[in-house]
Amino acid sequence: MFSVAFMTVFFCATAFGQDGVEWFSDEFLQGGIYPGFVFELKGDTTKGFIEYKSRTDMQNKVVFYRDLNDKKSKVIIKPETVRGYKVAGKEYRAIHYSGGLSAGPVKFLLIKKVGRISLYTWFDEADNYHTMRKGSYETQAAYEVRLYPSKEIVAKLNEKPIELSLLGMSYTKKFSEMTADYPEFSKKVADEEEGYGSVKIYENIDEYNKYWANKK
Repeated sequence: MFSVAFMTVFFCATAFGQDGVEWFSDEFLQGGIYPGFVFELKGDTTKGFIEYKSRTDMQNKVVFYRDLNDKKSKVIIKPETVRGYKVAGKEYRAIHYSGGLSAGPVKFLLIKKVGRISLYTWFDEADNYHTMRKGSYETQAAYEVRLYPSKEIVAKLNEKPIELSLLGMSYTKKFSEMTADYPEFSKKVADEEEGYGSVKIYENIDEYNKYWANKK
């Protein structure tokens, strides 16, 4: 059973799953087995196979197989026990965020952008999740966008994550404080210089991250 699923998902992952953010749900079926990696706490990378689950399930656990043809190699991996995992071109990182205003327990969040300040995507289930139905002319991908509404999360290193929308509401104060370790940049944000407002948040994050990347 596993070998057939592997042949299907390996082709799809190679052809369609390279950007690490977009979902191609018409090609990737739940229950398929994907080649993937688990990033251990001590820095090691364990290669194996990961079962595709729903977007919310993949935030809570990983169904991992060391050997595709051996059911006994199956293990359930919780977010607090590893650094993250990668499957079908998507990488998840274990951080303290679970959808609320507080830091919350450790969950797997889909990485959108990696840097000193990283961007993540968090998925919820729609309020009418259990009664929602796919439209007659709706693609599976579009249906799942409705089924699993998402929000962007910002986190600097190991500091407390914050929703991007909340950061934007008090951008001058919060973002200038977040980037205080780059004084020249932080001052531009605090002084509300042109190009350093909330409408340029992605460009601002890129500039900040580039500064720190060049210092290594």
